Amino acid sequence: MINYNEKRYKNIIGKNVERYRLKNSYTQENLADIVGCKQQTINSIEKGRIKRSKYLPYIASALGVNIADLDPDLNKDQNKRAFELTHSNNHKENINSDINTVNIHDVINEHKSTSNYLKKINSDIPIFATIKELDNYFLITNTPVEYIPRPHLVNLEKDAFGIIIGNHAMYPLFRVGDVIVIHPRKTVKEHDVCIFIGYENGLMIYTIGELIHEDALSWTVRQYKLYCNFSLPKTVWKKCNAIIIKIFR
Repeated sequence: MINYNEKRYKNIIGKNVERYRLKNSYTQENLADIVGCKQQTINSIEKGRIKRSKYLPYIASALGVNIADLDPDLNKDQNKRAFELTHSNNHKENINSDINTVNIHDVINEHKSTSNYLKKINSDIPIFATIKELDNYFLITNTPVEYIPRPHLVNLEKDAFGIIIGNHAMYPLFRVGDVIVIHPRKTVKEHDVCIFIGYENGLMIYTIGELIHEDALSWTVRQYKLYCNFSLPKTVWKKCNAIIIKIFR
């Protein structure tokens, strides 16, 4: 039989997980997908049915908090070991961090101080949304779902555009809801994070990853969620464009 204190302890962990999950605008399904467990596991933790899940360090990492923020009973040494385990398993030390990260409010404020001349020649950039996930690639809307002020890094690139991230393939670099800005004419090099554009059955298809290697026949790409490499044949995947900005809201 569970005594009152143990039940209260489990409820504290569950409430903390739920609170930080909602703060990140994740559903239970979103969080389970990032962590690599079932939605029912997240639900059981939040309902207090599981005392201390093996997934707790990974949940903390996905939510951007320390494990002690979820489980106040853990001491600093346990917290440090859990942090090191999570970061080692997610290979975060190898994740590309050259993307410029800005808040949407900073983009708006920057635009206000832009000269009237630049505002006239540089219109807002179009933002497209992900509409369908298919294996390692996705489709986007035919027309923009919104426009945002043009960041200064693409002031002179009239064909720059943005896409709202709709999957976890490049987590933790990109989260669902982030906006990535693509520079179609920037020269790409190995280990740049890029968007790859292909054509299949009359459709334009997209995938995102770190460019590991390029040869005459294919691109070798790495995605961070599962930390796996795969090959994109150039017969299908015609373009590789640089992602230079991540905008979060």
